Amino acid sequence: MNALVFDLGGTFLRGGVAVPDRKIEHISKSRIPNVAIGCPHDAIWNEIANRIVAYEREHGRHVGPSAPIVIAFPGPVSGYRFAHQAATVAGSSKSHSDIASVIEARTGRRVLLLNDVSAAAWRMAEITTARRFLVVTVSSGIGSKMFVRESGVLDDLPFGGEIGHIVVDHSHSSLICDCGAKGHLGAVASGRGVERRARMRAADDASKFRASKVFLKFRGTPQHLTNEQHLVPAILDGDPWALHVLRDCTLPLAQVLVLIAVAAGLDRVFVMGGFAQAIGKRYLDLLRALASHSSRFDVTQDRVDSMFDFAPRGGEICLEGCLAFLRNADRLGVSSGLVAVESDGAMQVAVET
Repeated sequence: MNALVFDLGGTFLRGGVAVPDRKIEHISKSRIPNVAIGCPHDAIWNEIANRIVAYEREHGRHVGPSAPIVIAFPGPVSGYRFAHQAATVAGSSKSHSDIASVIEARTGRRVLLLNDVSAAAWRMAEITTARRFLVVTVSSGIGSKMFVRESGVLDDLPFGGEIGHIVVDHSHSSLICDCGAKGHLGAVASGRGVERRARMRAADDASKFRASKVFLKFRGTPQHLTNEQHLVPAILDGDPWALHVLRDCTLPLAQVLVLIAVAAGLDRVFVMGGFAQAIGKRYLDLLRALASHSSRFDVTQDRVDSMFDFAPRGGEICLEGCLAFLRNADRLGVSSGLVAVESDGAMQVAVET
């Protein structure tokens, strides 16, 4: 099945042309406005819709008029149509809930929404032999999805895999999640969470911060410290201050993942996301060590060290996952057709079931 596929993240929008048995083609990547930089909710979604429509107009000829649009969406989704929330993009706003219908009306194509980690899990299922595994993303936020060979991705309930929105920090100083709640795992262990914690520690203990490579070598300040320019380079350079921040923020994630792995009897846990993969081996080694420290059980100890690995890097796993999802459309009872119907004198797009 041909399709136009998009990966909507907290920071970037990626687009591509998906053709079966071929790589994703005509890949585009652009930074999007989001709540983290103070953009109004309506402006965010208008801009996202405009970019998707513009891409469709430029590249739609490669897939034909009946090909659907599939969007890997950064939040819980129901029925491949309704978006409940996209906290890393627009906080607690619900103005995006009908984004699929908006894009359908402007393009005339069927639009399917798929949780972004679900898309990654469908792709991972094609390239791993693991029977039961978890995909976890560590990026602007934290999310996960479980895959079981007998049934596929477990996302029939919209909250399935939303581990980034469970409370792990009950202290008065707990960080606020992009969704507005305090102490969520995503507020602590995501890339944005680590960055915010680093800024707080830099301001609270200036002497230790000024002895770090974040300050001395990479010229970070408490007010303008960023992952890309300061914290990640310092972590890769082995800076103790930066590594300590990362360890403290990652420990709750390791504990949650060990709990899921033991409860579900997982074979593997695959880690993805821009923040984790930018740090690379140091991040994976730290996560393994913290997970092992959090288990301390002879029966599981030999499995924990080998359980964690990165999802493939250098590719577009969520874009590829949209196509993998479509390859399972019949199994899932998903239609990709559109029919035109007349309602109140106006021609509208309706979903063919």
